[in-house]
Amino acid sequence: RAIASILREPAVYLWYCLQKAVFFWVGNPISDWPYHAMFNVEAMRPFFSPQRIVGILASRILPVFAALGMIVLRHRWREFLPLLLVCGYFNVIHALTYAEVRYSEPLHPILAVVIATAAGELQRRLKLISQ
Repeated sequence: RAIASILREPAVYLWYCLQKAVFFWVGNPISDWPYHAMFNVEAMRPFFSPQRIVGILASRILPVFAALGMIVLRHRWREFLPLLLVCGYFNVIHALTYAEVRYSEPLHPILAVVIATAAGELQRRLKLISQ
């Protein structure tokens, strides 16, 4: 029945998988954010300290910087294939299962490696341009 349902409405299931991929990194607005206010600092203040709010928002923006970093490193993507496969594996498992717990926090160091390498690559390119 499940496969027949997916075949009948693939767009619906694709939409849910895309939502879960986003929720994997930023959190589900229903369960992870106070009053469903994603990135709303005022709604978060009663629940979290200012330092915690900064940490939450900073960690949720890491995937954006990592994606931009992969654009910078597009010619070296094979070097990052193992890291990308690990992130992809957890995304797929999360999208296929009903997981209340997000497993993205342990992957943040992987994103930090991509971001730091991209920053180093940008610095190297800027140095070459200035010479």
